[in-house]
Order: sequence, then structure tokens, then C-alpha cells
Amino acid sequence: MEEMAWLKRIMRSVVHKETMAPDSNEHFKAMLSTISRHKLEPYVKEVQCNDIPEIEHRLTRVKEQYQHHITFLKKLRNSLDKPIVVVKGFSNYHAAEGRVLLRETSDLDILTYDPVKLRDDLLTAGFVEKKTETDHELSELEKDGILVDIHKFVPVASYPAGIEEISVDNHWTTAEGMFFSGEIIYSDIASHSIEIMDKVLVPNVNMSLLISCASMFRDYITSLEDVPHFKLINLLEIYLLMQEPTFDRAAFMQLVRKYQAEQSIEFTNKLLLEVYDEQLVHLEENLKRFPQILFWSEKWIVPQHLLQSVCNTYFENVLEMLGAEQKQLDELHPLKITAASRNPKYPTFNDDFDKQITVEVEWTDCLHISLEMTPFDQLHDHDIFRFNFGSSRNKIFLFGSEERGARLFGETFNDYAKFVSVEEKLKIDILIPSEDMDTYLLDQHRVGVNIYVEKHEHNKQFSMYIPLLLSKISAELKSNI
Repeated sequence: MEEMAWLKRIMRSVVHKETMAPDSNEHFKAMLSTISRHKLEPYVKEVQCNDIPEIEHRLTRVKEQYQHHITFLKKLRNSLDKPIVVVKGFSNYHAAEGRVLLRETSDLDILTYDPVKLRDDLLTAGFVEKKTETDHELSELEKDGILVDIHKFVPVASYPAGIEEISVDNHWTTAEGMFFSGEIIYSDIASHSIEIMDKVLVPNVNMSLLISCASMFRDYITSLEDVPHFKLINLLEIYLLMQEPTFDRAAFMQLVRKYQAEQSIEFTNKLLLEVYDEQLVHLEENLKRFPQILFWSEKWIVPQHLLQSVCNTYFENVLEMLGAEQKQLDELHPLKITAASRNPKYPTFNDDFDKQITVEVEWTDCLHISLEMTPFDQLHDHDIFRFNFGSSRNKIFLFGSEERGARLFGETFNDYAKFVSVEEKLKIDILIPSEDMDTYLLDQHRVGVNIYVEKHEHNKQFSMYIPLLLSKISAELKSNI
């Protein structure tokens, strides 16, 4: 709750151009991790009284990254027949003529008249393809610290019909999955864009708002296990774009209707009212709540409090919402947990399979996690085993086919994990050494992980989630409990 209140205070101070009290600087320092996760450093700089070195360092990196991207685009445009459009990232900075501040961005999101040609040209120029085609992206490529994401279109996500009928009390509620109700294609974005240099465009204010709302809503729906679900800087930028003199509500609503983005706008309105007591445009309310989908399934979770959920940066809160078991272990006694496919204790999808999964955790100087599945015949190309410790940099993946995994997810980290050959068993061993433990722990004495198992056999799929919150205590203390 304190985290949410502090973030709201920062975001309101920015738009009202209020400098926060000098004693707030100590609180800023205590909140650096939260500020960083929501990418709010440029705006904290605007409202703080004294410089904070960590924030100054981050802002220097933002400026350097921007110059690096601009230098690349100046070179790229020489090989272009038609303009490209850069969306998200620094595009709002240009659309608002600098009144939206430069922000940290991991990649350049680009749409072009001929995306296949752009991909091939970049490959010829020495770029390496990190991720191949998905529903709305053609390719992700990298060279010399420049990550280019070539989009086929910008998707507009919507809930399935009947989403309002799901039970609030049932966290594991089956419905259809999310779908794309609209596709914002290159030609449409280019016709609602401004030029920042020859053959390089960014969306104008109206189109930027639509893309920002649609992207934020889709991130929220699909990022249940990631904290935060999306960066609050996105909501702040939307509010600032609303104040731009070129924002035309009537023209904006035409775009919303064209791409069936009403649910994205409802979601944005709900958050804007919570933080700023304003809404983007008046729109009839059709959604009473905003569920999130559990990745790789068609199960929906209803958060108890929307703003608190989107402000949250603590992975343990997500695990608790998923019904994680809280277990204790010590250095002398490994912890063993058994999950059966027909046991409702863990979320299981397709209980036609009679599977048993055993997870054993040993926590000494290092962290050792083993998973066994029985019965087991052989690996299938579509099998997925994922151990999510709370962020993109500490998710461990293993796939039935590494080639397929690389195509789907790009470069994934599994240096600490391996399949172990055991007759009639599938066994996975994960061993995280002591020097790298901090990346995977919630704190010195706690670790949280959500294990996802997806097994394919006989043209059927079995999958299970096992959320765990583990605390390490001394053997002496455990013996007295």
C-alpha cells in the first residue's frame, strides 16, 4: 500500500510541476528499485530537490542510448525506399516536442512498408536474429548494442466474450483466451505520423495515444507473472500526451472505433481516474473488472485491487495471489513436494493424463532444485519446462526442442539447468551457485518460484503450475517448531 501511495504521489507531482519536500529524498533512495522498475527516473529528477547519483547515472545512460539509436537510424535511412515508423520508445518524446521526456528503452520498435526486406537488409549488414516470427512481430535482431524489433502490425488486444461472467472468487477461471480485435498496420500509422528526419517517422499524438493504450493493456493482460505488469511511465506519458494541444478527442475516438480498442481505453480510463481524477475520453463502461491471463493457458485471474496490482513490484505478492504454498527448509533437510495431475491442489490443465511431479529443493551454500515426472516416455519438440524466479533475467527454460525454444523466445538462459537421463522418468536438475544466488532470491532467506510444466504426448497436452514460496531457517530453529 505504501508503494502505491508513493508512486501516485510522484506521478501527480510531475504533472502539477510540484517539487516534493526535501525530506523526500531519503524516501526516493529507499524507493530506487521501485522507481527503476517503473522507469520513472526522468520524472523523479523533475520533482526531487537534490540530485541522487543513481538516478543521474541512469539518465546519462538514457541520453547515450538515444544518441546511439539516432545515429543508427541516420545510417539506416540511406538504404530505405520508403519511410519507416518508430513506435513506443522515444516516439512520444518527439510527438510531444520534448514535453514527454526521454525514457529508457530496450529496443527500437519499427514498422515498415516491406518488413521482410528490412530484416534481410539488417542480416546482410551483420545483425543477428535473436527471435523469429510471431503473430505480430516478424523478427528481433541485434548488433553492437542495437536491438531492432520489426513489427508486422501493432496488436489491439481484447477479452473474450463472456469475460464478465467469470467468478471473482475463483482465481483459476476458464474462459477463451485473449484475442486481437484490431491490427494497426504500417500504412495507417504512417498516415498519422510526423517526420523526425528524412524517411524516419513517429506516430502523431492521437496515434501515439492509441498505441500506448493498446500496448499497456496487452502487457497488463499477458504479464501476470512479471512485476510490474507494465511500467507506470506508460500511464504517465499517456496523461502528458492528453495535455498536448494537438490531441483531438473526436479524431482519437474514430481511431478507437476503427481498431476496436474500446477495452484498452476503458482500462486506461480506470487507471487515469485512480491517479489523476481524469479520463482520456468519455466511454461507456462495459467492464466491471480487469482479469489477467495465466501465460500458456486460458485461465484468468481477477486481481483484488487494480491500481495496487499494477504498482506492485514484489514477486511474492504474485505468488501469493496464485495460491503459493509457503514452506520452510533448512540446510540439513531437503524439502520434497509432490503434485499429482488429478489433485486440485495445483492448477492442472487436461487431467486425462495420470502424471506425478515431484519437486525437491536443497538450499545450502547453493540452491539445488530437482523435478521428476512419472510416467515418462520421451521428450516432445513442444515440451516446455520453465522456472520463473520473478523477472526476465532469472527465468530458466528447458525445451523438448532447443531450436523451437530459440525461435519462440529468442535467447533463453538455462546454464544452470539440464535434463538428466533416468529410465521411465523425466528429471530436471537446476543448480545455482552461491555467487549467483542473489539474482534468484527474494531476499537473503527467501526464494519464490513458479514452475510451469507443459508435456505433449499422443497429440494431447498436459500442463501444470506449481507456485512456491520457500523460507530458509536454521536447523536448530526448525527442530523447535
